[in-house]
Amino acid sequence: MANAKAIFIGEITQIAGVAAIVAGVVLSLHHWPAAAALIGGKVEDRDERGALLRERVELRWEPKYPAVNRWHIERWMPPETYGSPRAWYAQTIERENGVSIPALGPYPSRGEYEHCFTLESPRGEFVQLTPTAAEHIARAIEWSRKLPRSTTKCQLRDRECREERAYESWAYDLLDDAVPAFHKEPFVTVV
Repeated sequence: MANAKAIFIGEITQIAGVAAIVAGVVLSLHHWPAAAALIGGKVEDRDERGALLRERVELRWEPKYPAVNRWHIERWMPPETYGSPRAWYAQTIERENGVSIPALGPYPSRGEYEHCFTLESPRGEFVQLTPTAAEHIARAIEWSRKLPRSTTKCQLRDRECREERAYESWAYDLLDDAVPAFHKEPFVTVV
């Protein structure tokens, strides 16, 4: 299996970016726009004015990440992660105009790199990838694999609830400040 990984890593290095084994973790390090993926579905071709030229149902290479100057770190996942080819196609096939097409591309029979981290500052600004940063990220990825899935799911749910409460509090405060006291009605004390 290690030999197949090394061959696949070599191909990825030639095609998309830099593949490396950092702290024992097989990573693919992409600087946008190097990473692309086969995406299936109905695609529209348009001219420079935006007028529709044609619609087709096909697999097409598309950028994996938004057009932002960032490093994207992906971790190699073995094919077993995706289940059997039959299950893959059962879950990803879309039908358009009588044509069946795998929306996520063909079954990853040799494994696939999955996104696990986008390198940027806390303010969302570009940060240059260094060997030290790559090793730190690789160690964090390996450490996270040791946590039970139920723990990580609970932590994600808790974080989402906290963010939702913070947003609601901010929105209520904003709306409350926008309305004058007593809706501009005179205030009279009744004794």
